[in-house]
Parts: sequence; C-alpha cells; structure tokens
Amino acid sequence: MVPEDRCDVEVALVDDGSVAFRGVIHTLAQRGGVRFAGAFDGWASIPAVLAGIPNLVVIVDPFGPVTSSVPPPDIGSSAARVLVMSSSERLLDVRAAIQLGYRGYISKGANVAMLVAAINVIGSGGLFFDVDLSRALYPQPAPTTAEPVSDLALSLREREVLEMVARGFTHKQIATRLGLSKSTVDTYVQRIRQKLGATNKAMLTRLALESGVLVGSGVG
Repeated sequence: MVPEDRCDVEVALVDDGSVAFRGVIHTLAQRGGVRFAGAFDGWASIPAVLAGIPNLVVIVDPFGPVTSSVPPPDIGSSAARVLVMSSSERLLDVRAAIQLGYRGYISKGANVAMLVAAINVIGSGGLFFDVDLSRALYPQPAPTTAEPVSDLALSLREREVLEMVARGFTHKQIATRLGLSKSTVDTYVQRIRQKLGATNKAMLTRLALESGVLVGSGVG
C-alpha cells in the first residue's frame, strides 16, 4: 500500500479558477514526490504526451459553476484516471461521476491528506470516494420536481440515445447498437443538448438520472 504522504503518479489539473483549485496547485507544486504536470484551462489543453501516461491522474470539477469550460473526457479514449474535486456533494452528481467512469470524488473542502490519499489510490488503479455512496449506488425514484423527459419534447429515439449516453457509451458504440451512422448519433446528441440546455456529457447524465430515464434499468 502506498504511504498516505507520498504521491508517485503524474498529476494534472483542469483549472476552473476557484480558490480551492489555487490551493491544490500550490500544494502539488510544493509537495515532494509529486510529479505535478501543471494546470490547464481545459481537457483538450493537456498535452498528448501526458494524456497517454497510464498513471496520470487528472483533477477536474465537471459539476461546478463553469462546467462548460471543463467538459469531461471521453474515458474510452484516454489513459487518464479522473478525480473529481467538487463543491457539489449531491448524490445525483456522484452517481453521474460513476456513470461517466470517473475514478474518484472528493469535496473541495478536503484536506491535504485526503487529496494526496485520493491521488495515490487512483494513481495505483483504485477508486476513492469520500462521500456516502450507499444511496448513490442504487436506483433512486426521480425527484418530483424533475420534469419528465417525455415532457421535454424528446422523441423516442432521442430518449434512447440519451439513455445510452448516460450509460457511458461512446457515439460510435451507440451508432453500432442502434444501426445508425456516427454522424446521425452526433446530430441526435446535439439536438438533445439544445432541447435540454445541457453543455456536456456530465450534464446529460445528471439530467437522465434526475428525469428517471435510468430508474428501473439496473443502473446504480
């Protein structure tokens, strides 16, 4: 087991400009044994030479107020292990993170020991969540305040595509399963985002969970 005060993995951060992330940058840049690759203004800004590193841990907050500037990565196309560090502790967000394949989730209020422990565990191939997942891991009834997807003018095909996006399928995989071209799936996803006002995959997944698209489908 890796000691709690060591961190022998490469770490990059998708910077959202928050005070908490300023502290993370300072901590990682000054901490011995940490190979801090730097802070970047978006996932696409991370150099390809880093993105291919097997033990790269990328810290992001896809559920923060500037979500649109830090879209979540396509897990299937990257070797990176993603650690969410967010001010949101909503169970729906935790479940969305799990659906998207993120390896960890900690609060922006976490102390240095927890941050380093999370990086160590995820960098070693494990999972690290500092919130109670007992309810997040099982399907929950859709909140009564959530507007049903059927009331948002989504077609049956659009609801099918939304469900598969929320389950973590890539556009190519969705196209294969539904017998469509990838460009057609791209068009469906763009149309769904416009109708639901979602700017990225994390928001689509959250909406699918809130609206009950995944309830009763064995998701958890």
